[in-house]
Amino acid sequence: MQVISIFLKKRTVAICNITLFLALLQLSSYTTVAQSLCRQKLEAANASYKLGRFREVTDSLEVCFSGIDGGFDNLQDKVDAYRLIILSYIFDNQLSLAHKNIRRLLKEYPSFRIYDNDPPELKYLFHSYRNLPAFSVYLSVRPSYVLPNLLQDFQISTLASQEKVNYQNSFAVGFTTGFYYYLWRGIFINGGITYQSTPISQNASISFSQMSTQDNARGKPLITSNYLETQQNLEFPLSLNWILFTYNRQKNLRKIIPYIGIGVILKQQLNAELFFERKQDNGNISIENTLDIKSLRRNTNYDALGQLGIQFKTALRLSVSIFASYRVGIFSESIGDNYFPSNFNKSQNTEDLSVLTYDAAYTNNHFSTNQLSISLQLHYLFYNPKRTKK
Repeated sequence: MQVISIFLKKRTVAICNITLFLALLQLSSYTTVAQSLCRQKLEAANASYKLGRFREVTDSLEVCFSGIDGGFDNLQDKVDAYRLIILSYIFDNQLSLAHKNIRRLLKEYPSFRIYDNDPPELKYLFHSYRNLPAFSVYLSVRPSYVLPNLLQDFQISTLASQEKVNYQNSFAVGFTTGFYYYLWRGIFINGGITYQSTPISQNASISFSQMSTQDNARGKPLITSNYLETQQNLEFPLSLNWILFTYNRQKNLRKIIPYIGIGVILKQQLNAELFFERKQDNGNISIENTLDIKSLRRNTNYDALGQLGIQFKTALRLSVSIFASYRVGIFSESIGDNYFPSNFNKSQNTEDLSVLTYDAAYTNNHFSTNQLSISLQLHYLFYNPKRTKK
């Protein structure tokens, strides 16, 4: 009996799998037939339009838009169906329905363009609408070239005052989510929130000629101190942008839009950490340590922003923007002239305080960070066609 039971269970599972496969096959076949049906209806509607049977055109094609007959095989078929419906409503003197469908078409396919041989009535209807985006949301990646700018340096020890400090350029990457809000024709606001980790590197060296005679007599080697500060920030960019012109590629339903903008970036510091090491010319590392210097940095800061970009719009609601921006730090990153503020935790230092003070003497320099960035944005746009002519 147990063997029979197992056999029946396996047979039931096999029957269920076969039934499911046949159902999916039938559904796929139905979808293909339905799409082919809408293609046939489009061809028939085109013939009916030429014969002046406008009601037949709208009745047959509206069914495909409702999804009852499966829809169209491709974008061009759907756009052509919209065109026939709108023309049919115009010549059937149902102008309210013609306006309704031109709005539907422009919202769904904002890059739609009329043909040179289209009837004047359709051209007038199309040109009576202004179809700019209402707003868009985007995701962005932003590689940046960081250019630190030393405003004033502060040294503590005697040897430190003899050192030459050099800030070095570096690379950083930020990730942004944001929006474009279109105010009126050709002008829009760009805002968002960015996470960026920024490395700031500097080194300081003492040559033999800068050391005392006594140190030279002892044969002390050349000392080089390297500092790598890493800041994690949340940034809130806000800019006002102007569209320079719009280039249309009618055949592929594309738009190319260059623009410029100015703005400001608010930076909120999340963390700041300093890794430093002191090397001798023989390669030996005499000191190596990491300090949390968040309390030595300005929690909120601002950058001025200028940008030049270009946007590529597709026939759908998607677009891609590429733009270069240059930002200038308005205030110093450092908060003051004293190396150790009252709330700085000295117990974290594993080396002698005087030695660490010497090696970290440059953490309180007044400096700002300028950045040259290239951003790549992927947009999803929302359109709101507005009628400008009666």
